[in-house]
Amino acid sequence: MKKLILLFVGVAVMMASCKKDDDNNDSSGTTPTPTKTNYVVRIDNRDSSYSKISYSGNNVSKVENFRANNSLDDYFTIEYNNDKISKVLTYDGDGNIGAEYIYKYINSDKPALITYVEDGDTATVLFEYENDHIKSWSYKIPSDNNPDSLIVYDRAVFTWAGDNIEKMEYYELENDILKLMETSYYQYDNKRNPFNGSLFYFAILDEDIAKKVCSKNNVTKIELINANGITDPYNSYNYTLEYNDNDDIIKNIEVDFNNDTIGIETYLYQTW
Repeated sequence: MKKLILLFVGVAVMMASCKKDDDNNDSSGTTPTPTKTNYVVRIDNRDSSYSKISYSGNNVSKVENFRANNSLDDYFTIEYNNDKISKVLTYDGDGNIGAEYIYKYINSDKPALITYVEDGDTATVLFEYENDHIKSWSYKIPSDNNPDSLIVYDRAVFTWAGDNIEKMEYYELENDILKLMETSYYQYDNKRNPFNGSLFYFAILDEDIAKKVCSKNNVTKIELINANGITDPYNSYNYTLEYNDNDDIIKNIEVDFNNDTIGIETYLYQTW
């Protein structure tokens, strides 16, 4: 499940912050210690490429993706209005602008839609919510027959178990009908996901990124069932996670159901 609007982003969207719990309740009468937060500032990949993450206060402001030879591959910037994402701009390594994502909110801290613009083409992503969780997104593009009319090109529907995505059903337009193409089932550990946070609504559109950022806990297994009801071993994965003393992930090894190692990521944190 890959669409043009997020092929650029890759893995580097996975960098929200991880708050600690040990300062929430202090009944001793003493002045509580200010909350410290661990922020992911760098992600290193198996092929020696890496991503550097910059922040403005507690919000991710810029993500730069570098090749193994340290040359800049691409990057994107994030703008906020009252701590809510208002615009995301993507650039190539030479600084040429690629795509623009404009966020619209309606009486909520959750976006109602995102407008995507690139090379004169425009698309819209609409969000639905249920019980404070995202229920679905729908990706709408201009109709070939009537450019002024938008049609749903694809759609994802989410089933939640608590604060974790348990199942995702992905539909795609085929012969003017939205057809179920794949269903993904997720399993998790019991530790806090340090990537769950501010870029949720930018990541939710891409399966590979969404599995890392959209749930409270960390994914340990994904099984993808194709349209024929058969497990796809090339797109189903087990994850081996390593943690530091604070239970933050410091290493993630991704192995598909064919027992091939797909990716190894390590994470660097800073605290402030």
